[in-house]
Amino acid sequence: MKTTNKQKSEHNKLEVLKAIATNGWMTTALCGAWQWANSSKKVADHKAGQIIKKLQEAGLVIERKTPEQISAWVLTHAGAEVVNAHFEENGISEWARHGYDIVPSYHVRHAKVVEYMIQAGKEGLAVMGNARIRSLRAKQKKDKVEEEKIFPVFDAVTVDLASDYTTGVLIVGNCGESTQERIRKCRKHVNEIQLIGDPRTIRGLQRQLGQEILKAK
Repeated sequence: MKTTNKQKSEHNKLEVLKAIATNGWMTTALCGAWQWANSSKKVADHKAGQIIKKLQEAGLVIERKTPEQISAWVLTHAGAEVVNAHFEENGISEWARHGYDIVPSYHVRHAKVVEYMIQAGKEGLAVMGNARIRSLRAKQKKDKVEEEKIFPVFDAVTVDLASDYTTGVLIVGNCGESTQERIRKCRKHVNEIQLIGDPRTIRGLQRQLGQEILKAK
């Protein structure tokens, strides 16, 4: 049966809501790049703008501002309920939550992580954004999982479902001891660490920690 325009619109609205849910917040441009990854930026931006307008009018998203004063979108209670209802229909425990308490970080940093996830998605990998990871941690704590087994706060995680190979993504801004310790702790939970940041910072961390800590077990 041919998909109608209304069905396409509903599908796109749901996918954009899911993208916001897993990442915590998204700009219109990032929503476009995520959902229409194979379209030109002009087309993707236009389509995303239309969908965001519909979601805002329906009370499913609200606007926030990044430190650069760029408009960002987070879920309302109603938006999270729509996402969780979809998950429940597909046998997935609910994890999406509202973004009323989210304060968007610098767009340039967030965009690098989202762009990495978009590329991973193109390569057939499953992806989890920071908000999804925080929800997973909250559930583990509620279930009284042992502290050392609780999943760390990655900026994103990608998973090859065929091999269960996991890559943890971390944004790094310096080579300080606290950054190194965070990497060491996170490394225990994934097969590989992918660092995002200034190339000089990443090279410095590679020298100090050694290539092996970032590579596959």
